[in-house]
Amino acid sequence: VVATDSVRDGRIVSLGAFADHLGQGTRERILSLAPSAIARLGYAEETTAIDSVITKLGQLPAEHPLRVEYEAGLKADNDAFRQASSSKQETEQQLTAVRFAVTTAKAENDRFREAQYGQLVTLLGKKEAESLFRQWTTRSAAAEDDSDPEQPAPAPIGP
Repeated sequence: VVATDSVRDGRIVSLGAFADHLGQGTRERILSLAPSAIARLGYAEETTAIDSVITKLGQLPAEHPLRVEYEAGLKADNDAFRQASSSKQETEQQLTAVRFAVTTAKAENDRFREAQYGQLVTLLGKKEAESLFRQWTTRSAAAEDDSDPEQPAPAPIGP
């Protein structure tokens, strides 16, 4: 989306410079804002402003240099931006659906484990049920258990 927006920003700024070069108030007839101001607008507002410019270009004579040089390219750039924006929204919706599915699966897995644990507690008692599960320790506690206090730590290698 950002790349396609950058392309259309460049084209609208170039259109403004070319319109200034032509003179005769052409820029004021085509652009309601400065081209750099259009380029700084938010995506939706910029798309609308460029649609307005394309409409005004279409009202110029077919052989007008501004229309010949910029109308098709600006329309293609704006359409490419719309397509990229739409694609981005679809991707975000798919990612949201995947995240929801993962969260749902985790919750169902937790409910299943709790039900199994409950059955074990009922059948064996809490102490016996907990003895079936591995006891978790922190990494630093496990490292302390593995080290022998009688053995000195190895000396670092190098100067």
